[in-house]
Amino acid sequence: MPVSNGDFRCGVLIAFLVALQSSVILSRELFRDDFDTFWPDMQKWSTVERPSPTPATPSYASRNVYTGRSLLNLAVQRGYAGAQWTSARIHTSGKFAFKYGQLEVRARLPAGSVLANIWLAPYSCAVKDCADFFPPTIALLHFRGQQPTGGNSTLYFRRTPASASMLIFKHFAVNASLSDGFHTFKLDWFPERLVWAVDGQAYFHIYDKTVIPSVPMYLVMNAVAVADATFNGYLSPMQVDYVVVRDTPVSAARATSPLPVGILVLVTFGCVWLR
Repeated sequence: MPVSNGDFRCGVLIAFLVALQSSVILSRELFRDDFDTFWPDMQKWSTVERPSPTPATPSYASRNVYTGRSLLNLAVQRGYAGAQWTSARIHTSGKFAFKYGQLEVRARLPAGSVLANIWLAPYSCAVKDCADFFPPTIALLHFRGQQPTGGNSTLYFRRTPASASMLIFKHFAVNASLSDGFHTFKLDWFPERLVWAVDGQAYFHIYDKTVIPSVPMYLVMNAVAVADATFNGYLSPMQVDYVVVRDTPVSAARATSPLPVGILVLVTFGCVWLR
């Protein structure tokens, strides 16, 4: 039986829609927190309560980590138990870790004599006391409140387990103070690339597969006092609007959900009806 032009066109259209359906790239959220709970969600996070072991290391206080108005606050406050200042630290160690994906954090960074850091630490450090930025570590952000228009992003690594620690870093700058408003910081971490971006603008790329970490990592965020005993200024908190980890970059996804099956059914029905 000969095939009509209408049948042929419908067949081509249905084949195209089926191919489109199968080629959709999904972006799946592995982790998300919008901080809309009364307290930080302790099923996702842990805070740190730790007096300073030495004058050169910060004292952390859990009370410096709190939520309000759907924001996570990491504050530096006047100290206690002999500490001039106490810092804030929150992490997902033992609760969430991932290997490869996209990390996105929207935050307003602190003003004044405060350091703010957001980084991924190796999951192996969840069961032992690693020093901060123990390699391999990917730092989404290092920021100093006294230099509010920019920051650094860093990869800490070792080429072999016995080799010395090495780092690659890149400075970024923006046109306004990162303490005056919210900005979006993003990291793409995949076997073949590391890409850092701020407010949608990529500024740092690493394509050397031999240095890109390939172990599960967890998330750490902190705000650390760098003020001396004579500092009497105001130290604003680091405020985080949301944190999300995806298995695929949003920019690579052509859709957030598959093509609805209903569309395929309607097109097929229409072709049959028009015959």
